[in-house]
Amino acid sequence: MKKSLRSVLIGTSLLALLFSSCINSSNTGAKSSDATFNIEPSRYAREFSIKTYSNYKVLEVRDPFDTLRNLARYVLVPLKDALPKNLPAGIVVRTPVKSFGITASNDACFAARLGVLTALNSVAEKNYIHQPFIDEQFKKGKITEIGSAMNINAEKLMHAGPQILFVSTFKDNKYGHLKQTGIPIIQMSDYMENHPLGRAEWIRFFGAFFEKEAYANKIFDSIANNYERLCKLTINLPSSQRPTIFSGKLYGNIWYVAGGKSYPSHFFKDAGASYLWANRPETGSFPLDFESVYQKAINADYWQILDFVEENYTYQNLSTEYNPYSHFKAFKNKRIIFCNTHYQGYYEQGMLEPDVILADLIKTLHPNLLKDHQNKYFNLLK
Repeated sequence: MKKSLRSVLIGTSLLALLFSSCINSSNTGAKSSDATFNIEPSRYAREFSIKTYSNYKVLEVRDPFDTLRNLARYVLVPLKDALPKNLPAGIVVRTPVKSFGITASNDACFAARLGVLTALNSVAEKNYIHQPFIDEQFKKGKITEIGSAMNINAEKLMHAGPQILFVSTFKDNKYGHLKQTGIPIIQMSDYMENHPLGRAEWIRFFGAFFEKEAYANKIFDSIANNYERLCKLTINLPSSQRPTIFSGKLYGNIWYVAGGKSYPSHFFKDAGASYLWANRPETGSFPLDFESVYQKAINADYWQILDFVEENYTYQNLSTEYNPYSHFKAFKNKRIIFCNTHYQGYYEQGMLEPDVILADLIKTLHPNLLKDHQNKYFNLLK
């Protein structure tokens, strides 16, 4: 069963710390040409910060595996301006970026929404990127495939020659061999955010490299405002009107259960459901055996499953995989909420449409609250 690297990573996000709110302050960590800066506040994202100085920006990515340090710092200086003296330590990038590469499918979605796909010249794992424009450019030889996300081909990358390369953050650095190329590596930790809107807010970080900050803010504010509006539909539902729900299925002999502070758990809560493992502290997933899940979830009202399958997936397919699945109440009552990630871009466009995903779940769990909504990612399994 094939899955993109990003879809695997998304289930393992870690707990994030809160960055400072909007203030004026002095940069005491390094000398700079202008010590006064403004921190652009994040509404939900916790893994990056943006500081605006008079003639450059500083973007910092927090190390999600070591919360006491930053993973990377990028100093963005407009190309039209002379390079300021005494810039803070960091990777200097002249903006707007004229060419770039990506290693994750949802980065292509950021680029598409911001209108900068024409500057894309290199991609990893092209088979997992579903953008017609990219397909066309690839056929014309204007976009180079540079290997897999975990094994970038340095020679192909140098041949493509992007100004910067966006990559996913790994605990063990997978990009040391790319230092020889001289191409700045831009760490993207969006999948480490445990709130749906936190992941979407990374469009602001991405947009800064193209001087699209205002447009990125507008896009994100629209997404966040719609998501928050939907939350108001369910926020006052009493526990008696919140159906119980669980998610996932076996992979081998292990059932990876979403933690109580995880990305899926936020969706369940906001959609007006009672998640069975809501009290767990994990921001990612944790392993259980089938018996442990079965004992807790046998009588749950709903069961959510995401899977990558080429055929039309049915209850028969599920019971054929593992017959004890058919013993769950949600199976018997035909209340399995399913997303086929082979056809629905949950791990691509879905990262920028958490409001649509939330609407799908609300419509399924509480049909009377969103009568006119047409589901896009999740539907009841047939």
